[in-house]
Amino acid sequence: MRDTYSLVLHDDTAHSNDPAMERLLTAHVIYNLLTSNRFFVSDNQIIGTRNFRQIIRHNSTVREMIENKSIVILVRDKWDWHPKWESDTKDASFYWEALQNSFVRNGKMRTSKEFYSIKHELRFLEENAATENWSYRDVSDNFSKLLRDNLTSPLAHDRLGDVLYERISSLIEQEISEKPAGDSLGTTFIQEKLLAVLKAEGAPPTDKQLSFLRSCYIGPYAANLPNAKRLLPQYTDDLAEAFDIMRGCKLDWTKPETTTIKSRPLKTSFLVEGLLRLTPDDINQVRSGFAFKRFNNLSSNESDRVEAAKEISLAYRELRSDIEEKIVRRLDPSSTLAFDDNPLQSTIRWFKGDTASGLGGEAVSIAINQAAGAFLNTTIPLVGFAAEQILGRIKKKHGLDERSKGRRDVHEIEDALERLGETYEDKIVHLERLEENAGKHKISEVFLPGSK
Repeated sequence: MRDTYSLVLHDDTAHSNDPAMERLLTAHVIYNLLTSNRFFVSDNQIIGTRNFRQIIRHNSTVREMIENKSIVILVRDKWDWHPKWESDTKDASFYWEALQNSFVRNGKMRTSKEFYSIKHELRFLEENAATENWSYRDVSDNFSKLLRDNLTSPLAHDRLGDVLYERISSLIEQEISEKPAGDSLGTTFIQEKLLAVLKAEGAPPTDKQLSFLRSCYIGPYAANLPNAKRLLPQYTDDLAEAFDIMRGCKLDWTKPETTTIKSRPLKTSFLVEGLLRLTPDDINQVRSGFAFKRFNNLSSNESDRVEAAKEISLAYRELRSDIEEKIVRRLDPSSTLAFDDNPLQSTIRWFKGDTASGLGGEAVSIAINQAAGAFLNTTIPLVGFAAEQILGRIKKKHGLDERSKGRRDVHEIEDALERLGETYEDKIVHLERLEENAGKHKISEVFLPGSK
């Protein structure tokens, strides 16, 4: 089933902190409950944001969905690795208060003291929320690995050029060698130290290279927790390049294709207002329906079928119809006022053929309802899915010649692993299988991470 994690709720976004965005963020949360089996948020997305805490304080629908465990909160299992952890706990009477103390001490609170001095929503979470643990060390190590992979990938070599690529690689090795055993690459290295060294050496990156380096960092930062927990991340257009980089090889996508999902969708203003008026019963009725279950099964985190892209679009159309039916019943508007003549669309990009990394095959990137329209004088890719979901396998047959009647050189695969090292082995799951009806004829395949 589909388990999602929204990057829109991060504590550094306007959607999480601008009071004018509170209604929109609430609609985004409710829409996720109508389209995802479980909707995950993290402890920092709650503690450090104004809008999500306001929602938990005052929105009875969201509170009830927390109580019935449809919203799951990812919480750090402990923080005693930090030398000052005792100061976070000594004045706290429960977990969430101690966690907030840590945020206050580290200067991570983006709200006023008057705002976060109210703690009854934190007590509500303590008593009612479903939680899953995440380890700070595991997430830190995961960030370090994702960042290092990005900076040392063939795509980085292509974008940065030989000289800068080699210098950054040596600085990475130096940074790791100087850290205590078990420590990892951190944000300070990529944000400050790396650029300072390059500038001091008289070889600062160009604007284009700086943009690429920023995407190398932003992707792991944004995707770190959902990646570690194997959740489907939802993200906006500004993160698209960062997520492409993390796939570990250069994918030459086609120009986006658009497919009509529904000819006359609800206007954005009605969609947002309608979502805010839905009751927990409305939400649960949609969640128990056939369309919800079919869409969740087809677009689960483990889906890797290229041919499923069209099926997902059709299943989403049926689910969207169920959602809009509930909204129209709640609002009871005339159809001429409620519906927009602009079609709701999904955006699909295809990958086929060879790439600079030597991989061939096929994959599809699908973004459903990426932009829902204008509201509050801003374009919102938030109501619906801001996520791109990668489906399909990228394959290459190693050492196989169709004329060889099944013979292959077993050493070619081993040579590829040795030559490409971590870049190949860490990013791509390498499997062998017996081809059906071919006796001992072996096929070697490489898959996108996360595929079966």
